[in-house]
Amino acid sequence: MPEQMNDTPFTDIGADVEVGSKLFGTLGITQIELNDPTQSGKLSKIAEFFNSHPDPMFAIESVARSNQNPNISQLDHFTSFVLLSNTKAEITSKLDEVNNQLKFYA
Repeated sequence: MPEQMNDTPFTDIGADVEVGSKLFGTLGITQIELNDPTQSGKLSKIAEFFNSHPDPMFAIESVARSNQNPNISQLDHFTSFVLLSNTKAEITSKLDEVNNQLKFYA
């Protein structure tokens, strides 16, 4: 059986310690929010996105600074950013696929 990592709030949401620490600090996450399944689901998607980013620390800072609306929490701002980024990546991938298929005809 492989050696298991000690569970931390970061591993609970699928984040490595560096990314998780930055996210928790930037988003102001409390243990109560972490225990909420809706909030932890959002955090997991955010952590997954930034774990795979080439420069997660810069990206987290950049997204945090871009929230100019005082009525939107950082958690909701990050959730929207991640959802839109993932949608863009899917659409771009489909468009690239179509463009490759069109090369056959041109």
